[in-house]
Amino acid sequence: MQKRGKKGAIELSIGTIVIVVLALAMLVLGLVIVTKIGCGIIKGVGDLNEKTRQEIIDLFSNNPNEKLVIKELYNDVSKESPYGVGFGIRNTGSTKATFSYDISAKDLGKCKFSAEKANDFIILGKTNKDLEISSGEDYIGKFDLNIPNDVENCDFTYSINVKKNGELYVSKEVTIRIINKPFMKSYC
Repeated sequence: MQKRGKKGAIELSIGTIVIVVLALAMLVLGLVIVTKIGCGIIKGVGDLNEKTRQEIIDLFSNNPNEKLVIKELYNDVSKESPYGVGFGIRNTGSTKATFSYDISAKDLGKCKFSAEKANDFIILGKTNKDLEISSGEDYIGKFDLNIPNDVENCDFTYSINVKKNGELYVSKEVTIRIINKPFMKSYC
């Protein structure tokens, strides 16, 4: 009789192991699905899509004599999460002209890093030269930031300086607020 009890105990152990393995597999699969959905939503926000382009064009239509518009003058940027700032340049002159722009840190406020380090946060679109813009036409662009995780939370500004035929055309500032990465972005 004791042998029969051991055999039943072994069968019960195997059944328990199978159930635990299946439960773990379902848990992992569920986490992967939730992460993929959440990350897809977050990553889709950062692109310069047609909606963003239209919003910049709308800013020009509200102010037809504006030379430079910035989609958001105040931007909350999460550490280690790429972020794009959209802007537009309009040629308000009567002839086609060559434009260029340069983006650089201007006011670091209470931030403890250097202007050079702040400029290094810009990973794409820091400068552009030889932009041919016809009279009354626009150039729509963006610059991308990636703030490292070891930087303290603080506010600072970048200056967008636009030149027309080599002469200063317009300059505006955009404020960046460095914030900690939200929970869901930590897994993307």
